[in-house]
Amino acid sequence: SPDSSTLLVGGNFKYVRQGSDSLLAAGLARWDGISWSISDLSPPPLDSIPSVSRYVLSVLEVADTIFTSHGGSVWPNSPQLDRAAMLSGSIWESFGEPDQMLDFKQLNHRYFVGGEASTVFGSFMPGVREWKNGTLVQLPGSPFTQNVDIFGFEHWHGKFYFAGNTWGELGSSDIVAYDGDSTWSGVGGGMGSGWLRAVAGLGDSLYVGGYFFEGGNNLSTHVQIFDGSAWQPFFPQIEYFGQVWDIQTYHGALYVFGSYHFVGDTTSYGLLRFDGRELCAIGGNMPYGSSGHMAFFQNSLYL
Repeated sequence: SPDSSTLLVGGNFKYVRQGSDSLLAAGLARWDGISWSISDLSPPPLDSIPSVSRYVLSVLEVADTIFTSHGGSVWPNSPQLDRAAMLSGSIWESFGEPDQMLDFKQLNHRYFVGGEASTVFGSFMPGVREWKNGTLVQLPGSPFTQNVDIFGFEHWHGKFYFAGNTWGELGSSDIVAYDGDSTWSGVGGGMGSGWLRAVAGLGDSLYVGGYFFEGGNNLSTHVQIFDGSAWQPFFPQIEYFGQVWDIQTYHGALYVFGSYHFVGDTTSYGLLRFDGRELCAIGGNMPYGSSGHMAFFQNSLYL
């Protein structure tokens, strides 16, 4: 939440348990570190369609408004809410009826909307947009001319970085940079083909994760490092065998969420920590892989 007092959790679940009670959460619930609450979230009436739940893919709370993007037809009488919606007060409203899923992100006190959609609020707006003064606007100088998939966002060394599938705009496959005003640029010639999901900067390095095919500037299969001028491979001691889903920094360390093992060891881990000096497996063995997102809340890491 904007005051950091609660963690807003989205996903594919119908209930959360509070004591002996089951609360009809419908994919969205609030956690304060001790208990769950749905009192201000106005879940859709799913009791009449028990097999359906709202699969919340992205959620962002800004002031008194909550933005969500989700799958599943959970408002049978209001299909305009099905892909993206916003909750203000106790009323859910459509967020632009996008043609595909959206992804919401706060960076450097600004609010960006990416995802897969090309058309939102009836206008062709491919790529990344900004929620500004209660309106969704296209970023000045945006290079995107066709539908792209943007799911990685970061603000690093004064620029905003957007990663996904950019179709090689600016001669930079799958990742571009924006100065926050009107100037866009490529990032070291781009990545090459693949599926990018996460971007985070630590010190003088930008870390990009996902799943990368061989060729182009792809020097690793799941995580690569941009040193400010060129791409570098990820640490050779680590071998990923599943997609990297999230990368974040917290208290001067980098956390990478994805299935991997250390070369020469068969133990499967899901969370890697790098403090700029040492690589450390966190959380022990995760034999069934890892997916989803991370959140740091009240000095605990949530997966």
